[in-house]
Amino acid sequence: MLLKRLCLRDFIIFKEVNLDLSDVKLVSVIGQFAADQRRSNGSGKTALLEAVRYALFDQTRSKQKMGIVRSGADNCVVELEFTVGSRHFKIYRSRTKTGTSAAKIWIDGRIAGDKISVVNRTVDEYLGIDSDLFDLIYFFKQRDQFGFTEATPSERKSVLGRLFRMAHIDKCLEISKIRYSDACDSLQRSDGIISSINEDLKESPSLDEIEESLLDASEVVSRALLLDDLYGATLSDLYLDRQQFSECMNIFNDEVAAKSIESDDLYSNIQELSSTIAENQVLIQKNAPLLDSLNEQRGALKDEISDLIVDDSVDPKIVSGCLQETLTGLVSKKGSIEIALAKASSSLELDATMGSNCPTCHQFVTVDHIESIISDANSDIDVLSGQLNKIEQQINTVESDIQLDQSKAAGLEKVPTLQSELKQVESHLDTVSQQQQSYFDLIDKADDDRTKAISTHSALVTHLSNFDIGAVRKKIQSVQEALGRIILNTESQWRDLDVTGSQLFLAECESSLANLNKLTAALEKATKNRDLIDCDSRIYNHLADIFGKNGVRAIMIENIIGVIEQFANEILAQMQTRFIVSLRTQKETKAGDHRETLDIVVYDNGFEKPFENYSGGEQTLINLALRLSLSRIVSSMHGIEVQSLFLDEVLAALDDVNREEAVKVVSFLAKSFEQVFVISHTDEIKNIIDSSIIIKRNENYSEVELTHGQKQSS
Repeated sequence: MLLKRLCLRDFIIFKEVNLDLSDVKLVSVIGQFAADQRRSNGSGKTALLEAVRYALFDQTRSKQKMGIVRSGADNCVVELEFTVGSRHFKIYRSRTKTGTSAAKIWIDGRIAGDKISVVNRTVDEYLGIDSDLFDLIYFFKQRDQFGFTEATPSERKSVLGRLFRMAHIDKCLEISKIRYSDACDSLQRSDGIISSINEDLKESPSLDEIEESLLDASEVVSRALLLDDLYGATLSDLYLDRQQFSECMNIFNDEVAAKSIESDDLYSNIQELSSTIAENQVLIQKNAPLLDSLNEQRGALKDEISDLIVDDSVDPKIVSGCLQETLTGLVSKKGSIEIALAKASSSLELDATMGSNCPTCHQFVTVDHIESIISDANSDIDVLSGQLNKIEQQINTVESDIQLDQSKAAGLEKVPTLQSELKQVESHLDTVSQQQQSYFDLIDKADDDRTKAISTHSALVTHLSNFDIGAVRKKIQSVQEALGRIILNTESQWRDLDVTGSQLFLAECESSLANLNKLTAALEKATKNRDLIDCDSRIYNHLADIFGKNGVRAIMIENIIGVIEQFANEILAQMQTRFIVSLRTQKETKAGDHRETLDIVVYDNGFEKPFENYSGGEQTLINLALRLSLSRIVSSMHGIEVQSLFLDEVLAALDDVNREEAVKVVSFLAKSFEQVFVISHTDEIKNIIDSSIIIKRNENYSEVELTHGQKQSS
């Protein structure tokens, strides 16, 4: 990406800026205050580069757009032209002080989008990066969030994790730990379940004991059942009779009960329908005043609209415009007549003062001649006065017509509102009418249903009254008394057999056997489930080790570090320094063990020297090499060719003492990039760069000037 032009209006501190950057290769950005040229901070140097970021991504580095409109202005505008490969782009963005934004983008001179979302999507498509990657690849700032040298080892690892998108590894580690913890909890619960089942098995009888008890109970029950068969043969006939009578009685009772229930239901239904009819009648009465009110509102609105719309074939605004033009012409004509009348009156006064001299040739003439001239002038005045009166009458008439048409226009402007109100009233009226009709329909249906229910209820009552309940019950009672006497004798002998006790004991034995089988199956299932959970816990524990600090992340960081070192040392060599940078990932403790770290080790002519012992300029060279190395790796990952670079106070430490290092850095940047912008308040940096963007801060705004081939004086 190469910048070609940057235009600003009322952006942050800039009032009007138009920078042609098509010939800019290496340029310093210098800030000055008009009142004190020694001051530069606050002049707007960084704000100029923020405009580039805002144009591309609709963002500033603060992630907010509040305050980008210059104080006192209503809105700001940023226009940026740049190239990517052979394509030429132009972006326009604006924002009002109330927060309303707009954007457009042109590609090769043709509009490609006029909505903010389309512009942002197009920039992302052609640049292939977002705002964060733009900051990393193109925008270098002193002590920014991607700095390595000032960070702690853990912070450096965190930076690498963010830059090379290792967040998914952290997510996998988190999930693995959660799943391992859940598996351990499940394992404890499974152990508890198995222990509880074993305790229940200890308390229950053994399988041999249950089988022996089942055999004894089965023999007793078999003998009792054999005797019961003998008694049953004797009682079978009586039981059959009793059963037949009982079935008849049950059928009869069921039918009576069913008809009674049906009768009760019909009676309840009749009551509910009556209640429904009463409720709907109340609702109809309640809606009646509302219907009357809505009909009155509809009539009033229709009358008011009819009064306002007399003749809709002519637009009162057009008629008023035509009358206004006529009035203007009449006023102009009136002015002309008044001027002519004033001239005639002036001439008459002059004639009256001339005495015996002719007002035309100023020769002595007779009195009759002068009086003739005066008479003619008076005639002219009378004619003009008559015309003036006629014009004034016409003006009054036109002004009256204008007022009348304006009144009609004002009335017509109310018509849409009244029509909208009429539509709402009619809609409400239709809704209420439909609701009222639905109430009438419900009443009719409920009344029909109630009539049918009353008829059915009467038929049921008549049907129930025809049954002879007493006779049927007497027959059943006599049979039951005979059966009762025989059953008492049989039950006496049955009790001696203790069949019930044997059956209960047999049921208990069968229940114990079923419970034993259930506990055995539960123990087997719980054991298998525990084995599965134990296998899962070992797997998730292993995954936690894989995704932990000594696993995949460590391998990735080791591989990345090698590339960072290679690129950084290539850059240091191209800047003709004597330094070699190494990133150390292991550190020996006092106890002789090794722990993870990420230290920066610098070799000066082959000798290791702590980074903190280097001068500010030398630290800047090393930090810049690491920063450019990270930028190169990330841009390569995204397939981006870095052509431009923005340095915001990155070279601040390269002062008079470090002029040689500053020359090396500037020379390296000029060879490595097609376009470099260097913000600095250091005079040495300004003096070794020919082109400058000079930002002059006035009281309320800053001005910008681009100079070529003019080094700044110290």
